[in-house]
Amino acid sequence: MTILKIRDALDTISPDQTLIDRTELLLRANYNKRKISLYKNLTIAASLLVVIGAFSATGYACYQIPVSYIDVDINPSLELGVNILSRVVDVRFFNRDAENLIDEHALSGQRPEEAVNLILEAADVQGYISHHETNVISLALSGRKSKRSEAFLDNCAESITSQYEDIVVYKATLPGELRDEADLGTMSAGKLHLIKMVQQLDQSATVDEYKNKSVADIFNRLSTLSSEDNTDVSEESRSAVRKNIEGVTAKLGGNETSDTGQSSEPTTGAQDPSSNLK
Repeated sequence: MTILKIRDALDTISPDQTLIDRTELLLRANYNKRKISLYKNLTIAASLLVVIGAFSATGYACYQIPVSYIDVDINPSLELGVNILSRVVDVRFFNRDAENLIDEHALSGQRPEEAVNLILEAADVQGYISHHETNVISLALSGRKSKRSEAFLDNCAESITSQYEDIVVYKATLPGELRDEADLGTMSAGKLHLIKMVQQLDQSATVDEYKNKSVADIFNRLSTLSSEDNTDVSEESRSAVRKNIEGVTAKLGGNETSDTGQSSEPTTGAQDPSSNLK
């Protein structure tokens, strides 16, 4: 009975319209604030995703861009493009021997010295390295000049000579212009550098004549052209080439006699003092 009286009393209550309107406005304002806050949060989250995506794309692009190049020439001739993190991210083959030597995927992502070791292992298996005579390999660096890039060129050479007693390494750092010129002739800058040395001593020599020769054959020719017996060119020219290649020729044909008459000690490769990276 009491409950019925309370219910009848409530039914007689009529809420003030002003109160109803204020309540509605308050609820709408509250809803709009939440809606705006949610929108802002979603906008910030979307912006962060865009920024993260942009950084990821930029980072990936930078990773894939070579900044330095190492040409590896035996007779197989190829180029390793190395990124800023000292990883191989690009491989170019300059002749059929190189294409059949190793798959580029085996070299991608490797450190330069690791990639060069894989190349040498494949060359050894396929008979490009003889264990009955001295072999010559050219390593030429072009691209961005830095202590790191020069260090991994040295690391590549040291890695080879530490594993192969019958290999002598010729090292050179080359200007970017030479790489551009070599690209027009579809050959490595390292091999073009050697051919240009031949042309310094033999003006009749052509790129086409030497582009398919092995590095050892080119060095044998350079040794002959730079000898005292070649009187067709100046002693100054012969001496400059001899100085550049003496570390290789010393091991190819025994210790050579210097201009002072003293026997020069064999060295592992020869750095070209006149060539600089751009």
